[in-house]
Amino acid sequence: MSSARSFGPTPCSSTPKNEFRRRRRDAVESCDAIVVNRIRIDAAAVPRLKRCRLVVRNGVGYDVVDREACGAAGIPVCNVPTTATTEVADSAIAMMMAFARAR
Repeated sequence: MSSARSFGPTPCSSTPKNEFRRRRRDAVESCDAIVVNRIRIDAAAVPRLKRCRLVVRNGVGYDVVDREACGAAGIPVCNVPTTATTEVADSAIAMMMAFARAR
């Protein structure tokens, strides 16, 4: 089993954005599975997923994943709709309490 790895520095670090995108594009060719949140997996990206056996959308919906292109390539796609549900509820309650206190 291969170990998980990141695509290197984030674009907000000192690495230029184009360099980050090139590293990310090259890295996906050797990934067994990809977990995405905001990074788009579109029809142009799917042919580069040579080893990929699964694409997971970490969140609700499939807005950043082209399911048809992945399906045509034989790559299953799933999502994790309950991601951060508790955190969102906690934040909502905390904001309501903060607003109530401000009165």
